[in-house]
Amino acid sequence: MKGKWGVIVVIIVIIVSVVAGLFFFRKSEENLQAEENRMKEAAESYFDKYMSSNESTQVYEVTLGMLEEANDNGEEYDLTGLEDCSKTDTVAEITINYQNGKPKKTEVTLKC
Repeated sequence: MKGKWGVIVVIIVIIVSVVAGLFFFRKSEENLQAEENRMKEAAESYFDKYMSSNESTQVYEVTLGMLEEANDNGEEYDLTGLEDCSKTDTVAEITINYQNGKPKKTEVTLKC
């Protein structure tokens, strides 16, 4: 009887560990997605305000450093969660729609 209870306890511990691990993994993924979304929104807004589209350029880059500098000069981009990221390697690459000059695709690379 003693061995049977030991196996049941081990199985319960494994199940609880897996559920807890999945919970923390999901929270981590949600935080990463939120940080990417903040960077994307800030980069697109920065592009609209400070960059002009040029038909010879296909992809525009906005770095975290550029966004922080804009914040130092009066902008209010939400960069929460990006404090420990590289200022030069955390970048949003913006592909524009040449018909209207607006961003059509933004890819974010976080280096945190």
